[in-house]
Order: sequence, then structure tokens, then C-alpha cells
Amino acid sequence: MKRDRFEAIVQFMHSNTNEDGGAHADKAWEIRPVLQAVERTFRRGYHLGKVISFDEGMMPSRSKFNPMRVFMPDKPSKYGMKFYLTC
Repeated sequence: MKRDRFEAIVQFMHSNTNEDGGAHADKAWEIRPVLQAVERTFRRGYHLGKVISFDEGMMPSRSKFNPMRVFMPDKPSKYGMKFYLTC
């Protein structure tokens, strides 16, 4: 994608206002509406069984601009976003 096309698309992409009060408490406040929509969809289509297993997962990311980045020295990817998963 050419730079001018990318800038034209990004110009109109804004999810929340900067004056949102939850910006200081919630690190994912900009994408919270998207996360809530995904959560509602998963709740409708995913039903738990009798035995539930949880695991933690890591999405690798070395970006210093990622506010959800954590350091976990025991993982193969030491930096990234940590998730809890049902298996």
C-alpha cells in the first residue's frame, strides 16, 4: 500500500475521544468497543463443557509503543502481550 493511501485511510480512523475518562485507568481504552463486540460474539457462540483448563499465552511484541507489553523471562518470547486462554 502506498503511503498516501495509508495516510488517507488513517486520517479517518479514530475509535474514542481523547477526553475519555477511562484513558488513564484502562490501557486498552481505544480498542475497548471492539473488544466488547468480540466478547459478546464469543459469549453467544462458545459454551463451556464440564472440564475447563486455563493456560496463559504470549503474543510476541518488542514494540516500546505497546502499553500492554509485559516482560516474562521464562517464556521463549520474553516481551509481548499476556493472555489467559481456555483450553
